[in-house]
Formats: sequence, structure tokens, C-alpha cells
Amino acid sequence: MCFLALTATLFGQTKSEDIQADLGKYLPPLAMLLDSAVGHSPRLAHYNAMVKSYEYNVSGKKLAWTDHITMGGAYNYGDLGAVANTLFVGKQVSIGFSIPLGAFANRKNEINIAKSQLEAGEMTFAQVKLEVQEEVIGTYNDLLLYQRLIGIQAEAMQSAELAMEMAEERFRRGELTMDQLGSYIELQAKYKTAYETMRTAFNNTYYKLERIVGIPLSAFES
Repeated sequence: MCFLALTATLFGQTKSEDIQADLGKYLPPLAMLLDSAVGHSPRLAHYNAMVKSYEYNVSGKKLAWTDHITMGGAYNYGDLGAVANTLFVGKQVSIGFSIPLGAFANRKNEINIAKSQLEAGEMTFAQVKLEVQEEVIGTYNDLLLYQRLIGIQAEAMQSAELAMEMAEERFRRGELTMDQLGSYIELQAKYKTAYETMRTAFNNTYYKLERIVGIPLSAFES
């Protein structure tokens, strides 16, 4: 049975004994889901962009001293006094330095601050990545749990339906009172409600896992 057929059964679109199948054999490997979630996480993309901005900031702080270097050029025509009675024509390049003493004193501190911001950004990224992975693992295990619970509730509901059919027959034969029949009706409703609750929880968890990993689970089969 393929993955789509199994999930259709669990979603209640079909009724089959395949509901007892091991869903873990049909889901994509957990490692693949983790990689997909990390690659599609908007939170991780946000913090990754912040880390890159901190990296650029560190580079900028290291090169900040070059802001105080000036460079100029000029084309000169005339007697520069190099040789008497001669005309000098040529280019002249000048380089100047005007670096405040405070720039040197604070340069190391500014670089260290930028490095600390980068380190903090990297730690935040690693923490968020761990949270995303933990959410995938938890949702994955919840999905498997709900599938097992659906199987348990399906068996209980079928037993309740069988008991209800037998109770109705006994009621028609006058062997059960209306109150006794009512207890069977309540039991049947109880198990059916539990089954539908588990099925809804499975559906919600399934779509939650798809949102976390960023693509439909069926896409992993292609």
C-alpha cells in the first residue's frame, strides 16, 4: 500500500483494515524531514540573514581605519622650481592621513563588540535550529501515536457497534429494557466520539508536519 492510500484511510476517506499498517514505514525518513524543515524555516532564514549582517559588520569594523586615509591627484603646469628656467608639466598624486587618536583607542573595542554580536547571532541561530528540529521530532512521533490510537479506537468502535446490534436484537425480543438499551447507545457514542477525536488529531498533526517541513509529505516520494 502506498503512502497516499494509507493517509487517505487514516483521514477517513476510505475504510480498510490497512488502518493498522505501520505508518512509520510509509513516512519519509526522519532525517529527510529534519533537513527539509531546516531548509524551509522562515525563522532560521531570518536569523541566518542576521548572522550574515553581523559578519559584514565585523569586516567593516576591521577596515574602519581606512576611512581616515585621503587620496588626491592634480595635473600641474608651470615652474615648480626644480630646475631654473624650465617648465614642468606632469601629474601629482598626494596621500594624506588624518586619523584621530580615539579611532585607534576604540578600534579594538568596536571589533570585539562586533564579534560578540556575531557570536550571539550564531548561538541564536543554533538554538532556533534545535527548536525547529525538536518540533519536527515531536510532531512526527505524535503522528505515529495518533495513528496507533486510531487503530485502537477503531477496534473499540467496531466492538461497540457489534454489541449495539446484539442489544437491539435482544431489545426486540423483550430481553432488554429501554434503559439497558440506552447504555449500549451511550457506549457506542462514546467510542465513536473517541475515534473521531483521534482522527481529527491525526489530520491536524499531519498538516502541521507538512507546514513545518515546508512541502507536502507526498512530495518526498517523487
